[in-house]
Amino acid sequence: MPVTGISLPLFSYGGSSVITIFIALGLLISISRVANRVEKENRIK
Repeated sequence: MPVTGISLPLFSYGGSSVITIFIALGLLISISRVANRVEKENRIK
């Protein structure tokens, strides 16, 4: 495992790393919720 380079998600202490990880997680959760909602609406029709 490299000592420097890619930061570990949710384990690195850098401020910009934490913000970036939370933004990425928020986007993934949002996309997942929208996809589930569209799928449920299509099943109802």
